[in-house]
Amino acid sequence: MNIDTIYDGKILVKFIYSPLNEMLCALHVLCNSKHHLHRKEWADSVYEKIDNKLKNSILEFGEITDDYMIPMDFNMYFKECDDLNILSSIEYLENVNLYNIRKIFRKYNISINSGQYKRFLSFLKQFYIEVYMKEEKYIEPVIIRTLKKKADYISMSEAAVSKALKLLFESKIVSKQRNGNYIIYNLNKRELDYLEYKIYEYILR
Repeated sequence: MNIDTIYDGKILVKFIYSPLNEMLCALHVLCNSKHHLHRKEWADSVYEKIDNKLKNSILEFGEITDDYMIPMDFNMYFKECDDLNILSSIEYLENVNLYNIRKIFRKYNISINSGQYKRFLSFLKQFYIEVYMKEEKYIEPVIIRTLKKKADYISMSEAAVSKALKLLFESKIVSKQRNGNYIIYNLNKRELDYLEYKIYEYILR
């Protein structure tokens, strides 16, 4: 679901709510609850409610998918993954050619075979029906409301952001590269390290 879209010259900013992506984020937390201490209480409460078979599946597919980070990229390639109905998104993925899925996994130097992929999608359905569907009722309105607020904030300040990025780019502190419809900005740490010295040098002129 596209919450808002902001254009500023060649820069495109999209605020998208993808229920499937939110569920994958939840699975990522369940795999790494020690790395997400502010979500540990929630993770513990989930593990108390599910059986060992589902627990093992969460960990198994976490290993196959780099802790669910790889499938989080799916919505960059398939707009159907932004469907408000998670089961519809999963059903769409069932019909995606495995070659296209493997291409995404290869970016992480990880391979997946047909059997693993089918079992993974079946597991996602099970997790949604048994666990996440109840969670979604409570968090969805909050997420959409938050995204709308963020979109409004960016909309008010986009001119300032654009000017700042332009100045940083011209001073070589950031570099940019196009990735499909998006522009990715990278921080040039070397230039940043020398910035203080350059300012000092300028003052002494």
